Amino acid sequence: MDKSRPLMPGLFRETTDGPVLIGSRCEACGRTHFPLVATCLDCLRKDLKEVDLPRRGTLFSFTTVQVRSSNFGPGHTVGYVELADGVRVFAPLVASKEQPPEVGQHVRLEISPLWRVHDDTEVIGYRFVPELPGAKGEASHA
Repeated sequence: MDKSRPLMPGLFRETTDGPVLIGSRCEACGRTHFPLVATCLDCLRKDLKEVDLPRRGTLFSFTTVQVRSSNFGPGHTVGYVELADGVRVFAPLVASKEQPPEVGQHVRLEISPLWRVHDDTEVIGYRFVPELPGAKGEASHA
């Protein structure tokens, strides 16, 4: 039997249009946060509404980590993706020697197994993959 669990409850969900990250938008000042927060980090109000975040964005910055972590081996790439609503999300990136990441590159959200834990349970999380040229869907941040 395959076992899986989300990295953390409340980070993402599947919709009829595909996966989305779940954020919170402050009704008072309009700031959008990810992950969900109970208090706006700008105006400190508690009047927040849960919102689906855009699935596509632009790679803002990245690095390739050459040190092993508890769940990723050396050579894993992470970065900040700026979504169309201005939220920057820190996430693993899918990269290869054939297609290295580039700042300004259009990327899209993917929900995928990120690693396995000791009892062979897959930990499911979010990451961003390069957007294929000519892909349809939401406009990327320009």
